[in-house]
Amino acid sequence: MGSKSISMEKEDWWVWKESETTEYTVNSTYIILKDDEQGEVVAMYEGFWRIKAQPSAHLTAWRVLEDKITTKSNLVKRGISVENNICSMCGEEKETMSRLFCTCRVAWLVWSKCYEWVGVASTVHREPKKHFAQFRMTN
Repeated sequence: MGSKSISMEKEDWWVWKESETTEYTVNSTYIILKDDEQGEVVAMYEGFWRIKAQPSAHLTAWRVLEDKITTKSNLVKRGISVENNICSMCGEEKETMSRLFCTCRVAWLVWSKCYEWVGVASTVHREPKKHFAQFRMTN
């Protein structure tokens, strides 16, 4: 094995291994992130639609996971004015999807009772997708 020494005469340079040209581009990073995100989405929904549940339950769960529920923060994003943007359940913080379904103390109590009812031990993650992902869907 040959030894390598640092040479003061040679200039250092950066190499981006994710691109054919070895030069960093925003587009190459976007492609990496998009592929990672698509992989996560595919893994998360694997088996999702085969779960025995009413179609309305599937649709509601999908809308939660995709942040398509009409929360106050989503209404504001769409340019619709709301009287206030405080959580409708606890009245403590801004109403977002994560707040409404995960971090709200009232939501946490509801989840706890549901888990107790079906005999599942779980923690409630701050993000609905990550919370759902902890339950791997199998046949």
